[in-house]
Order: sequence, then C-alpha cells, then structure tokens
Amino acid sequence: MAPEHPSTAIDSKEQLQSHEYYLYGRKKWGEHAFGSGMRIAYIPNSRQQLWSYQFNYLWKINKSLQLKLGHGKYYQTRIDTDPQIIEQAQSSIDLDFKQKGWALHQSFFRNHGDSSIAGSESRLSFFCKQKFQLDQSASFYNQNSNWEWFARTFLKYIPYPGWNLNASFQAFRGNTFQLVNGAQFISSLDVFAPQEQSSPNFFNPYTNFSLGASKLFQLSSKLNGLVFINVANVFDFKNENSISYIYDYSSYNSNYLTRRSLYAGIIFNIVND
Repeated sequence: MAPEHPSTAIDSKEQLQSHEYYLYGRKKWGEHAFGSGMRIAYIPNSRQQLWSYQFNYLWKINKSLQLKLGHGKYYQTRIDTDPQIIEQAQSSIDLDFKQKGWALHQSFFRNHGDSSIAGSESRLSFFCKQKFQLDQSASFYNQNSNWEWFARTFLKYIPYPGWNLNASFQAFRGNTFQLVNGAQFISSLDVFAPQEQSSPNFFNPYTNFSLGASKLFQLSSKLNGLVFINVANVFDFKNENSISYIYDYSSYNSNYLTRRSLYAGIIFNIVND
C-alpha cells in the first residue's frame, strides 16, 4: 500500500488450558432407550469450572419408524484477545421413517444461549443396492429474528468395493450489506467518513457444486490407506460475501467466499488387533 495508507500487522500467541472429565451412560428397555452424559472442565487461566450435560431418549415405534428426543447444555472455549466461553442449550425432536429403497428424516431444533436459533430440517434419501445414494435436504431456521435457509443435494456412487465417487450441490441465502452513497472528508483527522448508507440488501444466494473421489486400499493385515481427491466449487461461482471500499468511498471491491479449490492426499491407518 502507499506510504500515506500504511498497514499494521499483529502477531500474538494465545493459549488456553482446560482439564476435562467425561461421564456417559445408556440403558435400554425393550423398544425404549435412555441416555445421559456429563462433561466437567476446569480452566486454570481464569479459575473457572464449567459443566455441560445431555439427555436423550429413543423409541423404536415399529420397524420403519423411530422417535428421538434430546436436550443438553454445551460450552465451547474460544481464544481471542481475551479467552471466551460460549454456552448454549439445545433441544431437538427427530423422526426417522425408513422403507426399502428410501428414507425420510425430519428434525425440529432450538438453540438458545449466547445466540438464538430455532428451525427445522427435512431430508429425503434414496438407496439402490448399497451402490447408489441420493440425499436431498432443506433447512429453514430463525436466527436472531432473521429467517435463513439452506439446501443441499448429495450423490454417492460406489462402482467397486473400496471406491467412492460423490457430487454435492449446496445453496444458502447471501449475507446482508449496505452501500455508501457519499462520504465527507474530515480534515482534522485526514480521513473520509461514510454517509448516506442505503437500505440493507442481500447478496445473491451462495451456490457451490463439488466433486470427489476416494479409494480405500489394503497394504497388509495391519496397514491400509485411503487416497482421495476433491474439487470444491467446480464451476468457480463468485459468491460475494462482503465489500471493501477504497479510502475515499468512491468505489469498492467485492470479497468472495472460497473459489475453485483442489484437495488431494493420502492417509495411512495402522490397525492394532
């Protein structure tokens, strides 16, 4: 950048220690199953003691239909300028219906705590001879008084044992943004200040089509591997996520989410009987 518009770099190292303990139990009575768990943590830096819990219930109504209920309180530690503790409570109801060749999943959920989310997810799946699977899902939820949506299609094909070919398409509502219609120069600070912002608008919906392939292979009785390749955003959709104005707000540049990306690698697994 030009000398009159310098940049500043900040390099910091933050650590957050946590000592955690877990306890979980499950009991089954006929077609009913109950489970509960607890997680306790101690943060030495802040001398905080945290705990979370979960309860769940499963009822197999018949061979095709089952009902799941769940409730829990969870926490997450995040390292920032100051360590943060994010706490959230979650409740859910899930219905699963399965027939030969297809299945339907319906979920209702509610999260409340540091942020509030409530909504539902529907997923329809088709199967064919354990070689072909097609999933279509859609979610609608209200987050902090704003309605959001998310849709995903996933296709998996297993042509031969150990092979896995997949394709996916996903879309969700774009972020909100406001345009600056004018700016005023403040001579005492030698900067431009934005003025007359437009009403909030939405970027175009985010879209992404991806492809992937993997092959599982056996090297010995105790060693196997997985080689994979994935291409994300195959068609290189330009999904605007935000905009950045130049110093005098006369024009702006678009910032995009991940463009076309290629991932490839190999994983080795050692199996000890």
